[in-house]
Amino acid sequence: MADSAYRAVSSLGRWGETDNLVIVTRLAGNRTVYRSPPLPTAAPGKGHPPWYGERFALGDPATWDPPQDTLTLTTTTAKGRVLTIHLELWYELKLRGKRNLPMHRYPFTFIRGTVTDQDGRAVFQRPQWLIVFGQRRREITAQHAWDAYRQRYDLEHFFRFGKQRLLMAGYQTPVVEHEENGWQLTSLALCPTVVGSTAGSGPAQSVGTVCVTRLNRVAAQPRAGAAGLRTNNSPVWPPRASAQTPG
Repeated sequence: MADSAYRAVSSLGRWGETDNLVIVTRLAGNRTVYRSPPLPTAAPGKGHPPWYGERFALGDPATWDPPQDTLTLTTTTAKGRVLTIHLELWYELKLRGKRNLPMHRYPFTFIRGTVTDQDGRAVFQRPQWLIVFGQRRREITAQHAWDAYRQRYDLEHFFRFGKQRLLMAGYQTPVVEHEENGWQLTSLALCPTVVGSTAGSGPAQSVGTVCVTRLNRVAAQPRAGAAGLRTNNSPVWPPRASAQTPG
């Protein structure tokens, strides 16, 4: 799952050959993609075979085919608002590539998502266009892709708060183990904030239980201290050589 900064061909094209990676990202509403070329009905003649078929302009519904699949979901917001999600799917579409990025080799699944309220009014002014990119993209359902991208906004808030308030970007160390411990403590420090914001509700207790369980699990691991201090079970690092010569 990636934000719109990763939708560029220069970014997607570098991951096309990766076996176990599926990227879900968003395209802007003014982009143009292309269908796969039709299968040849006669023996190939001279010249290069086509790599792309007809254009599919996101801003021009006249260029769209009827969706190959559709899915309707219902969800309820935290404030009790019931929303209906309409997903339309097209398969095997392609982006234009570059000389060193053969995007015609990497088709993707295209999803158009719209959200309406109980009165049938659009919740958002524009539809959301998602692409599911990767060799194993067919293993990702439309609902999974939509839910995964929707969680991006929660992740963005987490990283913003963590960097501004929890020193997520301020703690630096050359020891990978210490860095991992720092990330663990940052995540754990966020738990009381989440629990406090939902005090008195059922989910708060479940989140608190998860926090405590995670804290106990981390505490039981034989790891070096988050600040680089040696614990009872962590290895003794060799002393750093002094720059001064004795005497």
